[in-house]
Amino acid sequence: MSAPPPFPPSSFEGPPSGAPPSSHGAAPPPKKGLSGCAIAAIVLGVAGVIGLALLGILAAIAIPQYQDYIVRTQVSATVREASELQIGVDRHVAEYEVCPDADAFASIAENAFSSVTADPMQILTGDGTLSGRWEWRESLADGHCVFDAVFVKPGHAIDGTTLEFRQDGAGGWACDGGTLPAVYRRLTCASTPTSPAVAE
Repeated sequence: MSAPPPFPPSSFEGPPSGAPPSSHGAAPPPKKGLSGCAIAAIVLGVAGVIGLALLGILAAIAIPQYQDYIVRTQVSATVREASELQIGVDRHVAEYEVCPDADAFASIAENAFSSVTADPMQILTGDGTLSGRWEWRESLADGHCVFDAVFVKPGHAIDGTTLEFRQDGAGGWACDGGTLPAVYRRLTCASTPTSPAVAE
């Protein structure tokens, strides 16, 4: 009997001699790139920069609006306080039939504000800081009395501006005069009509 034919040559070549056999369960080599911590740090950094930019924008909007709110509050408080002076001036006119002079006006202010400040010609805000001063003016050509609030707000648009209070000829007062910018004026101004008791 003849010998069987030999097997055809195999295309698989085993590992080179001396090399360890390969294992099918071995982990693949690590991929090159950023780690999870590095990616998280980049995301947080970008979010921080955007957050700071948003805060800057909000501050640029909010701070001027807050300052304007403070000024409007100051002007409103001044208008309320002026009503005390208007009443005093009306009483003086009812008694003497003439507008007070600067000394008499200072006396009216002292009677109205002496319990609030040592200098009654000063205008103080609610926190006790100086916001302006009262100034008496000569009577108008029509004989009506007039005085000013002069605002003190260094670095602000209203610094040195005035709000004029004058008798309107109808037994009340108007405050639409002066140099205070229109944006800080109230739509209606406190008017103190002369009461019958004052007019007598």
